[in-house]
This record gives sequence, structure tokens and C-alpha cells, in this order.
Amino acid sequence: MMHKPLIPLLISYIAGLLLGNYLCLFSTSAFFLTTVIIFIFFIAIIMGWKGIGTVLFPVIFILIGAILMNQCARPQIPLNHISNLMKDKPLNIQGTLYTPPQLRKDRLKLYIKAERVYSKEGYINVTGKLILTVSDTKTDLKYGDRIRFISRLRS
Repeated sequence: MMHKPLIPLLISYIAGLLLGNYLCLFSTSAFFLTTVIIFIFFIAIIMGWKGIGTVLFPVIFILIGAILMNQCARPQIPLNHISNLMKDKPLNIQGTLYTPPQLRKDRLKLYIKAERVYSKEGYINVTGKLILTVSDTKTDLKYGDRIRFISRLRS
């Protein structure tokens, strides 16, 4: 019987976080593997197999830590995300200010939630957030205003 069962579990979880930071896991296969191991763990508890349960419990925490870190480190970006349109040519973008404009020294920062990108053929709906830096500090823009501008995207 363990006297301090929390320490091995925390070490397992931290190892899972480190593993998830450096290893790219496919979420569906990782969830399936975790579910199978939890199922085997419960069978081991019911059948009284303490050795298998003792080994599988830290493995479960390693997998949970790896899955959670992998979701934070490598978020899934939708196909219509504005970052997928990053090219050398300027884009005609429409969006809404999701915070008030912020004055920084001699520049103005506009925080925009992108909605559409226009082209000669029409427009496409997009998602994502942008920061637009403008050299003109005088503006009457405010939170919630919809703006349309032409700009090149940079990461």
C-alpha cells in the first residue's frame, strides 16, 4: 500500500504534459487508447489484479496529461481561418473591433475579429482575430465598429 499516492500521480501527469509538448498525438487515437486502458484498469480492479492496476494508473495520468498539453500546444484551426489565407498579396478584410482601439506611442492598435475576405469573385466568410497597427492616431472608431481594410497578413 502506498503512503503518498499523490506524488507518483503528479509525476505521471507532469511527464504526460512534457510528452504532449514534444510529441504530436492524434486526438482520436489517444482518446481511444486512454479509454481502453481505463477499461482494462477497472477490470483489473474488479478481478483483484493489483499489479496491473498499479502500473496502469500512472499510465492513465501520463496519457491524460499528454492529451491535454497536445490540445493546448497544437490547436485545431478550422479550414476557413484567416491564417490559412496568408500570402504575399494584400487582402481586403472586413471585421469587427472586439476591444476599443489602443493608443501606443505614435501608433494605434485595432483588435479585429475577422468576418470576410473580399476578392474580385465575391467574398468568403472567415474566422480568426487580427491586430491591425495604424500610424494615424486620430480615430473615432470604438468597440463593436465594423471596418474594412486592405492589408498583408503576417504571423
